[in-house]
Amino acid sequence: VTNGCAEVNDKVKDIIAEKIQEIEEGTDVDPIINATFMKIMGEKSKYILGQGSGIKSASRISKMKFKKNFMHNKRKQKKNAVNESVEIKLMKVKNQLKEKQKNREVMEFRLVHDQKLLKESMMELLSHLKNPKNDLPASIFHIFTTSTTSNETSSASLINKNWEGLHANKNQESHMDKFLDNLTDGFNFEKQNLEMDIYDCDKFSTLFNKDVELKATLTEKKNLEIRLPKLNSHASMKTTSKELVDANHQVFEKIHEELKARSMLCTAE
Repeated sequence: VTNGCAEVNDKVKDIIAEKIQEIEEGTDVDPIINATFMKIMGEKSKYILGQGSGIKSASRISKMKFKKNFMHNKRKQKKNAVNESVEIKLMKVKNQLKEKQKNREVMEFRLVHDQKLLKESMMELLSHLKNPKNDLPASIFHIFTTSTTSNETSSASLINKNWEGLHANKNQESHMDKFLDNLTDGFNFEKQNLEMDIYDCDKFSTLFNKDVELKATLTEKKNLEIRLPKLNSHASMKTTSKELVDANHQVFEKIHEELKARSMLCTAE
């Protein structure tokens, strides 16, 4: 049985390796798993009742375990593919950096070598011109001497300029970082101010709404006062007095609540 399970597992791995490229993300893999399982198990007649029938209960091969292993292998292969892609990109960047470093070293070596050859050639030419047998004017000596000195100076100044340019680039990057930090601080400051303005607007809106309600209450009180003579002429004094007392009591309670709310808002400010 153990040997049979090992053979089945090996066959499963081979078929999974063939099918894994055909399965896209989000595809229902149950039909593929079922077909693969039945294809393998169909070759082992002792594990099934017949073609298209279910698996014997005595079988030690679990369909759910097969599906779990299949999905685990799929996730593992995707993860390995992502890791390999990242590693390939990282190696590509490293190789590019190495290539740039190598090219720079070659250029520096060539520059130093060319400067050395130029200096030696100028010195040999100057020595040749100083020979009395050549009988050349002194002005030519001065020209070549000046040229040799200026050439050495220009080479040194070129190297210095390269170093100065490198430091200038670093300083520029530092200034840009500081500038970005200042922009971030300014943005945060403006954000805080905006939040405070929004809070003030909310308080003003609440106070305005309370003021509108208070004005409406006062208007209602005035209307009740205007209705007072009419009530006196159409109803008894006892009933009218009771209605007026109740109405005035409600109005005064509402005015008291509104004034209290406004007082609390002013205190909060």
